[in-house]
Amino acid sequence: WASVDMESYGGKPVVLGGIDLDRHTIFFDDHIPHIVDPINAALWPRRFSSAQVHGSHLVQAQPVHSILNSDYFLECIEQCEIARAAKVKRWQMLKDLVANLADVQEAMTGLSKQIPSWSEESFRPWDKSRIVASVPTASAFDD
Repeated sequence: WASVDMESYGGKPVVLGGIDLDRHTIFFDDHIPHIVDPINAALWPRRFSSAQVHGSHLVQAQPVHSILNSDYFLECIEQCEIARAAKVKRWQMLKDLVANLADVQEAMTGLSKQIPSWSEESFRPWDKSRIVASVPTASAFDD
């Protein structure tokens, strides 16, 4: 770690392999995010950024809190599980959206065919429309 100027890619390796609902890897260290190298096993040699996995897989341990609160680590694990569940839900929503992307593109194409095209010559600003022109002008404020 010191030989690579304390960059995360030279730190303690944490191998994370995508969204496996049966496995939840959580790494505690008091020097997170600087000392951990979160490796994306599914896309080796790519890494996750610490921000991508902080709070769901990486926890910056607080030694004093862990001494004062005997449930500290259990509470951290619970928070990680909540954060991971929210992340899995967002991934599922994205997956559903991408799966339906062809349908969305087809619907958008159909809608765009229904919209009449206009040119600058046929465009009439709202304040020049017949309805606005037929209304008498009146001063709305005292001069």
